[in-house]
Amino acid sequence: MLFDSSVVATLQTKASNSYLDVLTLGIPPLEKLGVISNVKMIFNWEMDGAAPSTAFGVNALGGALTWTWSDSNAYVVTELDFTSSISDANKESWNLESQVVITLNDNTSDAGQILRIREVGLEIEYKLEKSFGKVMHTVEYLTREHERERVIHDSLHGRDEVVMETVSETTRIVTHQDRTAPKEIDILYIAAKGRKYGAWIDQDSRSNGYNQNDLIENPVYIIEDILRTELGLATASIDYATFDVIGNTSNGTLGTALGDAVGDVKFAFSQYKFIDGIGLIMKVCKQAGLYFFFNGEGKATLRQRLRASSYSSSNRTIDFNDCQFKGFSKTSVNTVKNYITINYQYDYGLEQTLQTDNSSDSTSKAKYSVNSRALKMVLDADCIQDTTTAQNLGNSYLDWLKDRKLIVSLSTDRLKYLNLEIGDIAILSNTPSDLKAYGTAISSSDYFIVSSLTKTPNGVSLTLTEVS
Repeated sequence: MLFDSSVVATLQTKASNSYLDVLTLGIPPLEKLGVISNVKMIFNWEMDGAAPSTAFGVNALGGALTWTWSDSNAYVVTELDFTSSISDANKESWNLESQVVITLNDNTSDAGQILRIREVGLEIEYKLEKSFGKVMHTVEYLTREHERERVIHDSLHGRDEVVMETVSETTRIVTHQDRTAPKEIDILYIAAKGRKYGAWIDQDSRSNGYNQNDLIENPVYIIEDILRTELGLATASIDYATFDVIGNTSNGTLGTALGDAVGDVKFAFSQYKFIDGIGLIMKVCKQAGLYFFFNGEGKATLRQRLRASSYSSSNRTIDFNDCQFKGFSKTSVNTVKNYITINYQYDYGLEQTLQTDNSSDSTSKAKYSVNSRALKMVLDADCIQDTTTAQNLGNSYLDWLKDRKLIVSLSTDRLKYLNLEIGDIAILSNTPSDLKAYGTAISSSDYFIVSSLTKTPNGVSLTLTEVS
């Protein structure tokens, strides 16, 4: 028997071992979890050469079984059912501890064979002896803002000052609960990595740095997989070009937004109960700075929010002379956040996040906060296990929320603007030099995102929010 880096073990019959090779494995003691109904051994292996002329088989759990030898030079999965070989007493007590002996014997013809073993597993099907309860909650988080009085004591002048401060409160509401099993029993879970890319990642001449069967860790393509696998959308219903602009490994804007290489932005989570598919997509978007919507053609579309300093180009130019100017405003001071907390590394056993990262901005605190107190936002990023990704997300949210943003409201009856979409990045041309927004003129280096859009037969009403 030989060991190498590509397989668990290799059995080979040859002259030096008299054309007999044996591999011995072991089944450890197991805790009793219920009533055993079936026990199988599962092998992933490759057979090379003609079938051994003397004998080949697996001895385990009181039985001896053989399989169909196939000299196909390809790895195959073979299941051997040992249920009938196990006594009722051993099934009852879960006494399965024993050796597993795999034998190749060709000393009759001395031809020689090779059996390359990649994986070996034990599958036990059982019924729970009793009911175990674990309550799974469906939770919604509702955020509301309100003002409250705060008394600040001025020790220098010996007086109290009453100020108003804005408080953002998040309430956790359990809307539904299910009882599932098991709860506090030892279970052997499969050590799996996650979902793999389908053939769609390479189709239609797509060039994004990923290939079929790669592990999906990029949040952009996690969303696309949900659309295809769970919601049943076909390629014609997905604007996949917008996904590749954001998620490709060469120059995807996901890396620009999070200040990291796209390949290093890693998401990993489990969805162990039914949830609204669009709701799950929106949760992933919130943890990656993405906008998801269906465009005017009805296609699923994705846009990325960048950090302010990263905007250097636009995909739309809006001529001020084509529009009716409706006014300037700014985002509410209540939306300003200058202390961002990202909770991540969710533990599904403890049902809580294990790690926390904080990002803050002292300039924003001095400008917007009462007595320089932080305006806080907490985000539970249960899709993120990676520390660097969590830290970069916190820095990006701080960049997006630490200041108030200029809002420009316009309307137009020009048909050429009917193809505007939410998330488009626009600049304004031909703005009058004497038109100033809070004392500052708008220039071609000011970038805006189309944040609100209403289309009618008579024209378009739109709201542009500053992002640069």
